[in-house]
Amino acid sequence: VKISVSDGFELLTERGTFNQNESIARAPGAVTFKKGHMSGSGSNATYNQKDDVLDIAESARIVVTEDNGKNSFDGSAGSAILDRTQDVLFLESKVQVLRDTQVIDADKVMARLSPNEDVITSLELRGNSNVKGGNGPLDSMKADAIDLFYSPDGTKLERALLNGKASFSTAADEHASSRRMGGEVLDVITAAEGTV
Repeated sequence: VKISVSDGFELLTERGTFNQNESIARAPGAVTFKKGHMSGSGSNATYNQKDDVLDIAESARIVVTEDNGKNSFDGSAGSAILDRTQDVLFLESKVQVLRDTQVIDADKVMARLSPNEDVITSLELRGNSNVKGGNGPLDSMKADAIDLFYSPDGTKLERALLNGKASFSTAADEHASSRRMGGEVLDVITAAEGTV
């Protein structure tokens, strides 16, 4: 079974049903979808054609690639909702996101997408939020809630807002050793040259 939308969004499943009155397709088994640089998979999904919302209830995985084919976002979670009208992606239940060498863990994650859904512009982490690694100036971040804001092309972290039992450490380099800072609320700005 294949569902296609005029902007290139495609949903594939072995079997499914479509309720024309509700404009809702249901796929109880495995599903995959793709649109441009975004693709995903999972099982037990519904697609609301009227509202343009895909709900994957189990074993969700969402991947966004760059033009060169490298993964810029690889998220797995118990469930996911892709709201294509609002350009947002919700991940819930044991969420883990890989961004190159960076590992992001949280109870819930909301990703804001560019209008064509090819770029992650920001991430909102809620509950047991933890960020480790990466090639930027921050080596780790931890808080109850963390908001990450990226450059327009989605490749560089420009700001991190940490709230609730917050802490972060900077990456050591040849000029300086690692630094650690803690507090209830931390607002971290990364400069263009890759410093905090």
